[in-house]
Amino acid sequence: MKRKLQQQQVKSRAAKKPKLSTIPPGGINSVAAVDKNDDCEVSEALKCQICYEYMHTPLQIECGHSFCGSCLDKWHRDNNNCPLCRRLITRKPMHNSALEKFITNFFTEEADKNDLATRKKMHETKKNELAKNFEEKINSATAQTSNFINTQRFWAEAEKIEFKRLLIRLDSAEISIFLGRIGFDENFIYGANRGSLEYFSGIFGLKIGDLDMMRINLLGHIKVLTRGIKYVTNSDFFY
Repeated sequence: MKRKLQQQQVKSRAAKKPKLSTIPPGGINSVAAVDKNDDCEVSEALKCQICYEYMHTPLQIECGHSFCGSCLDKWHRDNNNCPLCRRLITRKPMHNSALEKFITNFFTEEADKNDLATRKKMHETKKNELAKNFEEKINSATAQTSNFINTQRFWAEAEKIEFKRLLIRLDSAEISIFLGRIGFDENFIYGANRGSLEYFSGIFGLKIGDLDMMRINLLGHIKVLTRGIKYVTNSDFFY
């Protein structure tokens, strides 16, 4: 009877073991604790639900779901929601370094590692091409209008909305180009007066305080944005 009870307890604990599919999307710490012997369960969870390949350079959306950086980039060109749960994307997707490390450590076969490395390299090449194309488009847009937004004037509400939308959609390299083009860089922040610092702190939703704090917050925000998804057309820059 005692032996039977122990067997039932073992089965009960096994049934309660968290399946990877039931772990919250952002719970990477829980993912790392999952038994790697459950190869099928883990293997499927590490696949991008857009391309169905193992994720490389994963980006995580605010809802917690992660996808290949290149796949999410392509998806986000025409959609503003999560490919899985359809929740709206209102913040810039961030690099999921914990998941990337877990995926790298999960594979032991050299062929799998080489495949991931190859796809990551292709992704970086594509990003560079998009950044170059973006720079050409933004140069063309600024040449066609004298009303391009910049840090030397106040912006209309529609311009503020469009600016925030672009920061969500643009890739980190494209954001660097975009911010540089409108004059929002370190030199501007260090030389800006209180009025300008308060104005742009408000646009970014940052706390308004003393000059040094606002400068530090804005510089930190730039680093987050440029470290970090997106392709735009000339028409995106006209208001």
